[in-house]
Amino acid sequence: MLSTLPFYLSSWMVFLWLYGANAAVQAFVVKDLHGASGQIHKTPYLAGIFTGTAVLVALRWSFHILPCTFTRISPPPFPTPLSDFVPFSLAFGKTNFAG
Repeated sequence: MLSTLPFYLSSWMVFLWLYGANAAVQAFVVKDLHGASGQIHKTPYLAGIFTGTAVLVALRWSFHILPCTFTRISPPPFPTPLSDFVPFSLAFGKTNFAG
């Protein structure tokens, strides 16, 4: 709906929409389910957002970037499949697993 409006109208409406959605989530969902009294950072919602993003990044890397490393059109910084797999797995493991 907002994409059909002119920029000068839709830009303000987006901010109002985000503020209203945030206020509704804090008022109804966060307060009622977790007793956090409107503090979203004390709920598991942000962890779910990070986990979902990490899964999408891993899937994208697995099906789009990793197969390109097995072909001969790999860019010079990562000439072999192992030189792409090791840095990604180390960075992904370090950011997603505690320890």
